[in-house]
Amino acid sequence: TLKFITQGANALIVGKPGTGKSHVAKALAYQATLQGYDVRYLEADTEFARYALAGSQDRANLLREWVKPDLLIVDDLFLARRITAEAAEALQAIVHQRYKLPRGKRTANPCPPTSFSRFFAQSAASGVAATLESAYWARLAASPSRPSSTRTGRDR
Repeated sequence: TLKFITQGANALIVGKPGTGKSHVAKALAYQATLQGYDVRYLEADTEFARYALAGSQDRANLLREWVKPDLLIVDDLFLARRITAEAAEALQAIVHQRYKLPRGKRTANPCPPTSFSRFFAQSAASGVAATLESAYWARLAASPSRPSSTRTGRDR
């Protein structure tokens, strides 16, 4: 289950390289999206580098984007032995601000596949979005009760 999301808890997936941590994280993101959660997937090196190069207003906007979703997946967080001061600042802000937020809100209907490309945007895994989109529509077609409308997490 994804009960940890509504409880405001965190999950940390740890293991040696090549053991499937990213795969498990993406599977969690996929299931959460199907269940109506607002999900964001970030590759730490890319996004924290973007944060480091951004001006103060853009940094504030990035933090808002990262704090808002029900589920935030930060992949390959400690791929490098050390993280930059800017990355440490961003990580601390994300953890602190997400901790203060009440959790448990969910959308009424499953998110459509447009959400997949949103949480895989700007990541090396963007090609996975098409596969997830196909799986979504196959599952929806097989479902005996289709939702009359779907909303993304941003439509709330």
